[in-house]
Amino acid sequence: MKKLLLILLAFCFILFVFVGCVNETQPIPYPTISIRYEIPPEIIFSIRSVEELKFWLWQNYNYVKDDTWSGIKDYPLTPAEFFRDEIQLTNGAIVSKLPRSGDCEDYASLTAYLLQQLGYKAYIVVIPDCYTKGIAHAISYGIKNNEFVAIDSPLVITKYSSFDEYMEKSHPNKTVSTHTTINVYLDYLYITGHHKYWDEEINDVPKCRGDVCPVGE
Repeated sequence: MKKLLLILLAFCFILFVFVGCVNETQPIPYPTISIRYEIPPEIIFSIRSVEELKFWLWQNYNYVKDDTWSGIKDYPLTPAEFFRDEIQLTNGAIVSKLPRSGDCEDYASLTAYLLQQLGYKAYIVVIPDCYTKGIAHAISYGIKNNEFVAIDSPLVITKYSSFDEYMEKSHPNKTVSTHTTINVYLDYLYITGHHKYWDEEINDVPKCRGDVCPVGE
């Protein structure tokens, strides 16, 4: 009887250990992923509608000409560069600038980017200066579920149904030199040496390589 009891206790012990091992939760090794943002994440997460974008734009419209800080008449900023206080130009020069400031094409690029974050198919449009061969004006617009939004900073306009109608009413008889999605526009700037992330190190930015520099840079 005593031997049978010992055998029973040993069986229970083995069963307990086996079940405990099977049910024991093992930690799952997750890789460490560093998420990088083109603009400060609090801006992305705080703008959840066109109305909030409109309000943010009115609060943060600081028009500054490119040549006052870069020495270049038309130097387009990426959304990341818009928020930086120091950037490396594509010619290799490191310059300081007032963060959250820019001219028309800089606001057009940024607002197209923000419209895309809201789910719109977003575009940037440049109207050339026929006399200086530079940029006369730039705007952005977005389309989502047949809803059209034009941004002619600092104005956010929703009363038109299409880009053609907007141009006819707001910029009649004007030609367009650039009309492309914000992704294509920004990819070109990144390739030519512009900053992609608002917090990247200056030394991480490649310098412009001769024949691939944008016109005017």
